[in-house]
Amino acid sequence: AMASNADTVLVVQAPTGILYCNDDTNGINPLIVIAVPPAGRYTMWVGNFTGNYEAGRLTMSVTR
Repeated sequence: AMASNADTVLVVQAPTGILYCNDDTNGINPLIVIAVPPAGRYTMWVGNFTGNYEAGRLTMSVTR
């Protein structure tokens, strides 16, 4: 999940190459849930629609 005062977007690339993208699940903040996440390295990108730097908080959790 991403929390910011800016309208943010979150993209996650799983080890399998699949891209997950979300924009506004929580108001203007994105949330991505991967029900059965494969093991391996994940790549994440966070952006916003203003094009300016905005502070925010990226939260990740794993439950099994």
